[in-house]
Amino acid sequence: MSNCSSIKLYPKCLIGTQPLAITNNGHLIPCCQCDAMRNFDDPKYIEFLKHVKISDYDSIMEILTSDVWLLFEEGLMNNEGFKMCYIYCLTKEKTFKKQIFYNNNKKVAEVDDNSKHRQAK
Repeated sequence: MSNCSSIKLYPKCLIGTQPLAITNNGHLIPCCQCDAMRNFDDPKYIEFLKHVKISDYDSIMEILTSDVWLLFEEGLMNNEGFKMCYIYCLTKEKTFKKQIFYNNNKKVAEVDDNSKHRQAK
């Protein structure tokens, strides 16, 4: 995944304001914005697509709990994402006071008003 250390992401797919999407080729992706031409030359996105073909799994939940999906989410919490993430999920300083991220009902991270990440305890 791309990394721009000076850019802070506000990952809408993780906080629930942007729903998952399915491409016309049957891939589950974090949001419809990922299915944009800008991502089609992103090597990390291309590799990600190899692991999220719905027909390769028994359920959507199996994809969402796969290593590749969880690594993508972890990257987002560290301001690392696909090219489209840096366009669609940018945040400005002081946009929010605090966000808490959950995975499988377990708190995994917090983002405070300075956009600094803290691991959950």
